[in-house]
Amino acid sequence: MDKILVIVNKFPPVGGVGARRWAKFVKYFSRNETNCYVLTFKDKSNKLTWDNLVENPHVQITRIKRGYPNILFKSKLFLARAYNKIISTILKQFFFQIDYAQRANNQLIRTAQKILDTNEITTVVVSGPPHSLLFCGAILKIQNPHIKLCLDYRDTWNDEDNYAFPKTIKKVKTKQKSIFMEQSALSVADAVIVVTRDMKQRMSWTYPQYEHKIHVVHNGYDIEDYNLDFPMVQNNRDFVYLGTLNNERKKAVELFAQALDRLELNIKLHLYTDINLTQFRNKSMLPFVKKNVVFHSMVKPTELSEVINRYGFCLSINAKNYPHAFGSKIFDYMVLNKPILHISNGGELFDMLKENKSHQVSTYELEKLNSAILNLMNFQNTVVTNAFSDFSVDKLSDKMKKILD
Repeated sequence: MDKILVIVNKFPPVGGVGARRWAKFVKYFSRNETNCYVLTFKDKSNKLTWDNLVENPHVQITRIKRGYPNILFKSKLFLARAYNKIISTILKQFFFQIDYAQRANNQLIRTAQKILDTNEITTVVVSGPPHSLLFCGAILKIQNPHIKLCLDYRDTWNDEDNYAFPKTIKKVKTKQKSIFMEQSALSVADAVIVVTRDMKQRMSWTYPQYEHKIHVVHNGYDIEDYNLDFPMVQNNRDFVYLGTLNNERKKAVELFAQALDRLELNIKLHLYTDINLTQFRNKSMLPFVKKNVVFHSMVKPTELSEVINRYGFCLSINAKNYPHAFGSKIFDYMVLNKPILHISNGGELFDMLKENKSHQVSTYELEKLNSAILNLMNFQNTVVTNAFSDFSVDKLSDKMKKILD
């Protein structure tokens, strides 16, 4: 594979979780002199970035308009976010019934076809969400039968809340269209790549006829992102959590704060996140959060090593309805060899950490969480170095390249 077209929603210098996966793979592919042509959207988002690949001679980036107001992704002020949510709801109901990329599909397919023709590319990767991009990949495959089309699912599609009827999608016809788009994409794809074994199982239940072409390539950590020379702070028993917090994960924080209060261990949970105390409105839990949780702003990727090493333990959370998730911050904890406490109602990550006494897992139950906290402290000094080396992006890139070749 000497040339590849990668179609993604975001790419450096724009940051955010959606940019990270293919920024990393493109980085390592380009080091092997694979010419990577990236087709993405213009985006003025101020989110943090991992890599600036703009000046890489083996990476050529083409950016098109998304057709969706970028400002709706940006604001962190409460009133502005509330206003943006209202506007987003109206736009979704009348103009973006599938997802926020659908109105860029025409331009995207035209631009992708031009890139394929000009550069004689025969391998195409399309990553979603937004999942309408995958349907664009299907059209490209049908028009160019010789190409190898690989669909990269960072999240599943029609069984996700973002595509649920009638919760999010309001019309049956729209849901039917979304299902048709996914079925069309899967039927012509040469390979389907997912980020966890749980996702593969879920997709295989829905589409058993395509199980043979579904591969698992996890997200992972890039060792070059970390300064491993930062010393660990000794005798610090506080916990740290880094990343965003949606409503379900906030419930885990409340439960964790309650557990710390119950155990009376004089331990704090430090949150480096996008919200603050005002976002916690459960009156029965608020006293626990006020007492046991310390709020900090989000940190830059270059500061991760230093921040994580200030604390003795790391907290990982999967929302109750997303036990299959494999959050990106877990890899930061892994590479720094930190003891991890993971809260989730099962899932692949839950099972993997459960097998290792250096880490602890708990469901959303107070008594089990109490036990997990105490057990983790007993094994604080038994973390196995490099226990998760298979999740390094350089190894994962080799695995990905074998699928794409």
